Amino acid sequence: MSFTAVFLFSSCSSHDSAGLVSCNSQNTEELKIEDNNFEFSPKNGGKTVLDYSVSGIEADKLYDIEFEFTILNDSHFQNDDDIAITVNTKENFDINGKYTYSVPEKHDNTYIIHHIFAADKNGETGFTVSVGTEKNLFYGIIRLKSMKIYDAEECDAIKVLCDKNQEIKFVFNKNDFNDLNAVKLNAQAYLNECVNLKRYLCEFSGVDDVTYIFVFNENISHSGLSGQIIYINHSEIEDLFSQNIEDTTTINNFISLLCHEMSHRFDFDTDFKSTFEYCFDKEFFTVLRQIYALSSCGYKISYDYLGDKEYLSNNIYNYQDFLKEYLLSVDVLNQPQNWKFISNVIKNHSSINKHITDYKKVEMLISETSNEARYNIIDKFGKKKYECVLNHFANCNS
Repeated sequence: MSFTAVFLFSSCSSHDSAGLVSCNSQNTEELKIEDNNFEFSPKNGGKTVLDYSVSGIEADKLYDIEFEFTILNDSHFQNDDDIAITVNTKENFDINGKYTYSVPEKHDNTYIIHHIFAADKNGETGFTVSVGTEKNLFYGIIRLKSMKIYDAEECDAIKVLCDKNQEIKFVFNKNDFNDLNAVKLNAQAYLNECVNLKRYLCEFSGVDDVTYIFVFNENISHSGLSGQIIYINHSEIEDLFSQNIEDTTTINNFISLLCHEMSHRFDFDTDFKSTFEYCFDKEFFTVLRQIYALSSCGYKISYDYLGDKEYLSNNIYNYQDFLKEYLLSVDVLNQPQNWKFISNVIKNHSSINKHITDYKKVEMLISETSNEARYNIIDKFGKKKYECVLNHFANCNS
């Protein structure tokens, strides 16, 4: 079963006091979503996906979609404790949209879902509503009562924190923000630290205009997912925000997570071609930038931050071991002035032919870093380890 609706919003949307977006939609049966019943066999169960498109909203603006569902009497999911209703932004509007899982709020037999999205440059988005899964079918009748779209920053159910320049935004369900003491107490401090991290990530990569939106109201299968929106797993936020933020020299897991996901933006976003085209291993470059930003913010980092196991010397490729040897070759953690050898390479290779092999990109990185340092950095970590790296990428490109 599937259902399609297209919502056409006026280009000059207005808002009421709660941030509800007013719209001029065509009054057709296709556009009416109130009292839509979806009935599944009480014996065999079922699942469905409802498909929606939205246009005419303000480009690059942050919105909240509110869905309200009612599960009618004697209806249930296969797993009674798992309400398998989720809203997902379509992948062409959000690279990680299909990997999020909504957290429905229960009000008697009614459930409300809040889903955050950013309209694209054309003022459009698309999303799906999934009811049931292959392993958690729905039995009976579910009613989609209403859908409303709000300006997220004016919506009563959403809490948005941001810095004074609107470069970093943290988005929460307001109930989470008010009820979870660690979140309410520490959220602003973590946001402020993200502002500092952003400055160094951009400085290292030679990029100025980057904004970050962190959404904390979706469940995901990882602690974090980076994309146009960075998702932090809702089920972990209380533990994450409980970690000590007052000691600005000791890295906690949450600081590492936030910086890691921020750094990933430079790997997939083609607006940042200077790092995108050079990338032969996303995690290598993500953690490279991450370590620069963290150390520049004053956090104490040793080379063991990248692990203490030797892989390359045993002829096993491991990006962390390769990165560790690469950083050691110019000893940036003990001689921070040497970061310029690496940063200059990153900033100055935007004209690289992106069609060359990863093998060649590795060779270029080593060669250009050696030129900056004015010695052959291979001599620092040995030809055997370097050959292990080259063999790995030779096999990948064969």
